[in-house]
Amino acid sequence: MVESQKLSSIGTLTTGVAHQLNNPLNNISTSCQIALDDFDGGDSAFIKKMLRNIEQETFRARDVVQGLLEFARVKDFELHPANLRDVVDRSIKLVKSQVPSAVTIAVEIPDKLILPMDAQRIQEVMITMIINASQAITGEGKISILASNKKETDEAVIEIKDTGSGISDEIMDHIFDPFYTTKEEGQGTGLGLSIAYGIIQKHNGTIEVESRPDEDTVFRIRLPLMPENA
Repeated sequence: MVESQKLSSIGTLTTGVAHQLNNPLNNISTSCQIALDDFDGGDSAFIKKMLRNIEQETFRARDVVQGLLEFARVKDFELHPANLRDVVDRSIKLVKSQVPSAVTIAVEIPDKLILPMDAQRIQEVMITMIINASQAITGEGKISILASNKKETDEAVIEIKDTGSGISDEIMDHIFDPFYTTKEEGQGTGLGLSIAYGIIQKHNGTIEVESRPDEDTVFRIRLPLMPENA
């Protein structure tokens, strides 16, 4: 089940990655052509500027590929201190081209919110949440990813909120069930949210959803904070 969902997710991400790689590759090609055309002119400062552009776009393309490889890599479940904001930012980069231009993504997460997590698995959860949220929105809309540090309960609370069409009670009763999907045949495995549920449970956390038809939907994830003596 997990591998089936991962293959489906990788297929979706690969389409997006192809679009994301096109931009830096086009910029590299253009900068290289300009540098070649002006090479005999002897303007070393301008040539150096083009080479810097090529270097920056190369790093940009490398980061996209590394993000996809990290998502696809199979490894044992391991908890390590990780920066939640970094994990969310990487997830957004991977799915950015899958989110319609009319849908904005806002992130409000403390810069130094460090949690014990398997960063790859939490990234899988965030990718599922973002894609599902974007698909729930018709036309213009907004996805908000918020996190707060609740020291009184020793947990971090993460909320993924979308301005979509909401969820009916009938769907809410089955939303975390394996293979349950409201998408057309061939458009989804129905495993994304059930696997996300399992990943959060494995982190000793919880995930819940609040929604009504024609209202905003909020997925709320609670994860343990780092132990005080860590």
